[in-house]
Amino acid sequence: MRSAILAILVLGAEPQEPAANPVDAYFSRHWAEAGIKPAPPADDYEFLRRASLDVLGRLPKPDEIRKFAASSDRAAKIDELLSHADAAEFFADTWMRILLNYRFEETSPIRMSFPAFRGWLKSVYAKDLPYRDFVAQLLSDHGDYVKKPATNFVLVALDPVEPPHELTARTARIFLGLQLQCARCHDHPFDKFTQEDFWGVTAFFNGLKPKARQTFDGFGIKLMSEPRGMMTIPDTKTEVSARWLDGRKPSPGEDPLKELAKYVTESPQFSRAIVNRLWGHFMGRGFVEPVDKFSDKSRPSHPELLDTLCAGFQKGGTQLKPFMRMILSSKAYQAGCATVADAPASSHASMPLKPQTPVQMLNTLVWTLNMDVFLKQFYEGYLKNFGDDNFFAKSYGNPEVFRMYLHLFAQGLLAPSGIAPEEAKYAGSVRLALKLMNSGDLQGLVKAEWGRLAEILKREETPEGRLTEIFYTLLSRPPDAQERQRYLAYIQRKKGDKKAFEDVYWVLLNSSEMFFNH
Repeated sequence: MRSAILAILVLGAEPQEPAANPVDAYFSRHWAEAGIKPAPPADDYEFLRRASLDVLGRLPKPDEIRKFAASSDRAAKIDELLSHADAAEFFADTWMRILLNYRFEETSPIRMSFPAFRGWLKSVYAKDLPYRDFVAQLLSDHGDYVKKPATNFVLVALDPVEPPHELTARTARIFLGLQLQCARCHDHPFDKFTQEDFWGVTAFFNGLKPKARQTFDGFGIKLMSEPRGMMTIPDTKTEVSARWLDGRKPSPGEDPLKELAKYVTESPQFSRAIVNRLWGHFMGRGFVEPVDKFSDKSRPSHPELLDTLCAGFQKGGTQLKPFMRMILSSKAYQAGCATVADAPASSHASMPLKPQTPVQMLNTLVWTLNMDVFLKQFYEGYLKNFGDDNFFAKSYGNPEVFRMYLHLFAQGLLAPSGIAPEEAKYAGSVRLALKLMNSGDLQGLVKAEWGRLAEILKREETPEGRLTEIFYTLLSRPPDAQERQRYLAYIQRKKGDKKAFEDVYWVLLNSSEMFFNH
């Protein structure tokens, strides 16, 4: 009371209450108006697994689970997760896939520097670089691809025999949520964009080219910018000058790429695209689906909330961590996953099941199967492919390129069609289930003599303690009463043999719960 009176005397006004979470404020009203009773909050185990996968890209470890269960301080845990070093790793892996268009071409390692690019992406997250500055650097930086690592976004998309149309398509899709590629060959059949609009944006990139060079440190690439400001639409005689989608043209004497970066980051669609992408990542579905397909015909599920969040994002300086914290702290994010009767999925009255992404799945397999030792051996064998060739060893033989191959492996498990699961709605597949259940390689990693399971059997002496630790490791929660009774009965029938624990581990590893975020 005394502190409140002192605040009034010093400041001349009553102390203000902390601002309510705008997500909570909106959905409290929305659910009441729609007569929806939202799902009860997720328990601490469910919340921690969900938040760890969404922020760190990995499962929580047993010691982390026990520590959190003892405190249940969700606000403190959210801050801890957002500042964790693994969050920067996950951000880098996720944005590497987004910026590379979910593709990994064989020539990519000699067109860009994966170590420099991924290292820069980690620093972007660690410093919480404003998103507008992040995108501006990706679009306008030029120079050496190690000293100016943001240039790698442009370098990997440049084709030596094609005009830079791929950069136009990626820029519009990733940073504005717009699908312009249909306007490359003709006026867009379903939207307002014309062919001249598409090539007007492409003209900003005209004149960019990579320059390979030998330096004291070895082979390197420099992104050269010789802006031309004009280009001819392929297979036509039509010339277009660099112009933005609203008709604006770069000022005479100004760097066209910096002007383009300004047009993109000042566009109203800029904040809508990233807010929608982040909302889709955390909440399981975007306001607009797919998250990168805004159009005149798309109708956001909650336009008022989208506008509110975009305004707050801009006001907050376009920093990502405060925005992520707001979503993580909301009641909608922390809701349980039990289906609510008569509530559409778009109401966010409960949390939908979300399949793990390739990055999350790879991290899950590496942790639960203790694959680090084998991956190290694979990597050493992989390095031998390049022998003494310094050029190929430097370009292909680094851990960051090897990491991309591992993500492709995980993507192939999840989406055998070749389409990245982040690009399309995905809910698991029979092929994935069969591939996991019948994988002799994976099953061979579930052994009582070594690895994660061996650690558990050595640390825990009782069947009850071992079972609980296995559940913590794989499902991030203790077994419920029915599960405990059933599995302990099986272990007892097997007289506590180590093979019984291998069976339990293998069954839970192949469960539906394992590869979904709840």
